[in-house]
This record gives sequence, C-alpha cells and structure tokens, in this order.
Amino acid sequence: MKHIYILFFILLVSFSCKNKGELQPAIILSFDDDHIESWYKARSLFKKYDAKVTFFISRPQKLNKIQLWMLKQLENDGNEIACHTLNHSNIKLYIDSFGEKKYVNIEIDSCITILRKSSFKITSFAYPLGLDDKKIIEHLKSRFTFQRGSIYNKNKCGLDKLDNIFIQNKHQYYSESMGIDINFGNTFERIKSGIDRCLSNNEIMLINAHKILDSNASEYQIEIKALDSIFSYSKRHNIRFIRCSDLTNN
Repeated sequence: MKHIYILFFILLVSFSCKNKGELQPAIILSFDDDHIESWYKARSLFKKYDAKVTFFISRPQKLNKIQLWMLKQLENDGNEIACHTLNHSNIKLYIDSFGEKKYVNIEIDSCITILRKSSFKITSFAYPLGLDDKKIIEHLKSRFTFQRGSIYNKNKCGLDKLDNIFIQNKHQYYSESMGIDINFGNTFERIKSGIDRCLSNNEIMLINAHKILDSNASEYQIEIKALDSIFSYSKRHNIRFIRCSDLTNN
C-alpha cells in the first residue's frame, strides 16, 4: 500500500509540473494608433469583463495633455501602453530610403523615449501596416520582450485555421495578429472558431483593432457591440484577455 501512495504522489507531482509549463488559453487584444478618446470611452466595457488589453501608440509626439491623462487612466486599470512607431511609417519604404539604423533611431527609439517621459513602461512593439523586417525583429529583441506583426484573412476562413496568430510557446517573442475591424470581414463565427481553438489547444490568440465606435463602424473601426460579443463568449468559457507584457508570466 505504501508503494501505491508513493507512485500516486510521483504522478501527481509530474502532472502538476507539466501543467505549469503549459500555456493557459487566452486572447491578446490590442488597439493600434492614437484613437485615445474612443478607447477611453470603452473603459467601462473592459472593466465589465475584466479584460486587459494592449494599446500600441503611434505619433506620441502629437498627443495632448488630456489624451496622455486618458492613457494613464487606462494603464492604471491594468492595461498596457506600447510602442507603434513615431510616424506610422511604411518600414519597407523607410529602410529603402534612409536605412535600418535611422528607422530604429527615429521611428522606434524616439517613440519609446517620448512615451517613457510620460511615465509609461514600454516593453512591447507592433509594426505598422502589417509590414515587418526580419533583421529589425532580431535587432529589437534587446529593446522589447514581445513584437507583433499582422496578417490578413485572404481566404476568409475561420481564425482557427490561421496558425500564425496563435502562440504555443510562452517564450515566443514575435507573433502575427488578425484585424477584427469591420473592414477585415471577420464575422463573429470566424472569431469564435479561434476562441474555441484557444480553449481546445491551450493556446493564445492575437487579434487587433483600431477605433471603437458605438455604431456605424467603417474602415479600421469596430463597434462596441462586436467587442461585447467577443468578451461575453470568452468569459463564458473562462478565457482571459491578457496583455502582450503578460506572455512571460502566463
């Protein structure tokens, strides 16, 4: 009988250790650019579902004091403020014209400096326009713990079919993300399939949007009711919304 107890204890410890090494199903929802007022207006929705999100900021040099105050409140709620370049430039055209070094110095380091001067802790980065560069990705590993790209749903399939937007390794430092603004054409059913995959496979799915509107959304905009549906379905299945900066702690 003693040997049976010892075997049971070993199996229990092994199972627990295995679970600790696995990812927990979650969603990383991020919002891009500088639509501060619309994000702040949706603050109560994030709180309702205890959803933590990441705001990737571009053109920080143009933010006024009220917008910076709003961002600080969103950060105080537990959300993440992150870098999305100084001028939202096309990385390919910029590097062709001015080189990689200037792109990093002007578009990235200047953005980081401005945001940190406003007391934001910057550890994540998103590439504008869905464009990235392999050399820059490697170079920026010393500046950010996580980098995000973007892809398009060209085949109009369920998000569960898009392997590039799912994270299976909590030490992964780069991933693509799928846009869910109205112009991307990703219906709730397509998004739901991705949420279901998170639950089935213990993966993290990345989705992103831009401006949040009450109604009549158009390009690079999402309606509040669409977000509510995504949050509600995820909560019913105990799937968390986490920040990019949470990846190393997930």
